[in-house]
Amino acid sequence: MRISQSFLKDFYKGTCGAVLEAKYITHTYPQTTSDAMAKGKFFEYIATGYIRKGDEPPQAEYYKVNGANYKKDDMKPEYLNMQKHAEIFQQVMKQFPDATYGTEITAGEWSGITDMLRPGAITDLKCSDLLYNRWEEYGWGIEKFQYSANQIKTVELLEVLKQNQALWQPMVYCYIYFKKYGKYPKWYWYIVSSKSSDVVFRELVISESTHAAFRALVPQIENEINMLLNTGGFELKPSYNACSKCLIAETCKAKVLLPEIEIVTL
Repeated sequence: MRISQSFLKDFYKGTCGAVLEAKYITHTYPQTTSDAMAKGKFFEYIATGYIRKGDEPPQAEYYKVNGANYKKDDMKPEYLNMQKHAEIFQQVMKQFPDATYGTEITAGEWSGITDMLRPGAITDLKCSDLLYNRWEEYGWGIEKFQYSANQIKTVELLEVLKQNQALWQPMVYCYIYFKKYGKYPKWYWYIVSSKSSDVVFRELVISESTHAAFRALVPQIENEINMLLNTGGFELKPSYNACSKCLIAETCKAKVLLPEIEIVTL
C-alpha cells in the first residue's frame, strides 16, 4: 500500500482498522466533503487550475432565493472571498514561473500530491477559519508550531507528530523529495481565511537534525505497518459512538450496535 501523510495521520490517531482498510487499501470508503473542505477545494481549484483525477471541478454556492441583502443566483460571500484569495495567490505566484501544480511525488511506498512544486520548494495551500488558533487540532496559530519546535529538542519526533498532526505533511513530502532528488526542499504553507481577507504565508524551516530524525523513523513506521498487514491487518477499534457515525457501519461485521459499560477502578 501507499504510505501518505493522510494515512499516517489516521493511523497514529488510532483510527479503526476497518476505516483504514476502506480508505487506503480497498478505497471503498465514501468520499465526504464538509463545508470547510468544499470552500478549500474551490479555492485550490480557482487558484491553481488543478483538479484530482476523477473529481469534478469544485463549484461555488449561490443563493436560491432573494434575500434582504442578496439576490437569487448571487454567489455566496465566502465563495466570493475564495475567488479574491485565488486572484491574490496568482499575483504572488507570478514570481515563480517554474511552478507546477498537482504534481505527484513518490519514493518507494511513500507518495504525496503537491499543491505547488518548484525546484527546491514545496508550497501547500490551505483554507481555514483557525488561522490564529493555537489550541485546536486544526488550528494554525504560530505559537502551536513554536511549541512543537521546542518539544523536538526533548521529545521523540514521533510523539511530536502525533500531537501536531499538521507536521506530518511537510515531514513526509520533504522526505519523498529528498529520496527523489537527493536534497531537501524548503517548505511553505499558504493559508487563507474563508471569512476574511487574512492570509498566512509561512515558511517552516526544518533543521537537518529533524530531517535525520525522520529518516531514522521511516524504517520503524514501515515495519509497524507491514507487520500489521502481514498478521491479520489493522486493529479494529469498534465502539458504539464511533460506529454510529461511521460511513461503512452498515457493511462492517465488527460494528457495535449498543452502548457499552465503561469500567473505572479506583
